[in-house]
Amino acid sequence: MLQTLAQGLQGLLDYDGDVADAFMQPFSIAVVDVFGVPQVHSLKENGAEIIVTNDTRQVLLSVGHFELS
Repeated sequence: MLQTLAQGLQGLLDYDGDVADAFMQPFSIAVVDVFGVPQVHSLKENGAEIIVTNDTRQVLLSVGHFELS
């Protein structure tokens, strides 16, 4: 799972176009717990309501690393 997450975040970082338009990625991640139940975790306050842009994608990676560590 972490390898897939890392590849997705790298793709977001490397993307040359409009990140907000192409990915529509909020400042949150969704994971499935050990019981198979999806869980959404905001990476910052109100993160599920804030879309990542080209200017803020590095912030997503920074807070994502902190939250996942």
